Amino acid sequence: MNRHKSLTFKLIFSAIVVVSLVAVRLFEKEWFPEVLQDFFASDRYLSQPLPALHFSDYFSVIFRYAVNSVFSVVLLYIWFPDRPLIRLVIKIYVYAGLILFALFIIAVHFYRPGHYTALFYIRRFLIQPLLLFVFLPLLYALGGGRNA
Repeated sequence: MNRHKSLTFKLIFSAIVVVSLVAVRLFEKEWFPEVLQDFFASDRYLSQPLPALHFSDYFSVIFRYAVNSVFSVVLLYIWFPDRPLIRLVIKIYVYAGLILFALFIIAVHFYRPGHYTALFYIRRFLIQPLLLFVFLPLLYALGGGRNA
C-alpha cells in the first residue's frame, strides 16, 4: 500500500510540474516578454538586423531558464530522490546556464542578418527545458529507475 501511495504522490506532483512547464511555454509572451520572440517568429531574422535588446530582454531569457530549471530539477527529484545526484544536476544546470548565457550575449553581439543559427539555438536552449530530456533517461539508466 505504501508503494502505491508513493507512486500516486509521484504521478500527481509530476503532473503538476509538467503542467507548470507547459504553462511557461503557453504564457511565454505574457510572463517572459522579449523582442526576440516576435523576431524569430517572423522571417525578419533572414534579412534584418536584430532589434535593440534591453536589460529586460536579457533578464527575461535568464529568468525563464531559471524557472524551467527549477521545475526540471523538482521533477527529477520526485523520481530520483538521490540528494548528491540532484546536487550534481543543479551544478550542471548552473554552469550550463552561465555558459549558455555568455554564448547568448556573444551571439547577440556578433549577429549578422541571415546568420541566425547560433543565436537561435543558444536562445532555444535557454528558453526550453531541453536539459530535462537529457537528464531523465540518463538518471534512469544510471539505476534511478529501480526505485521509481
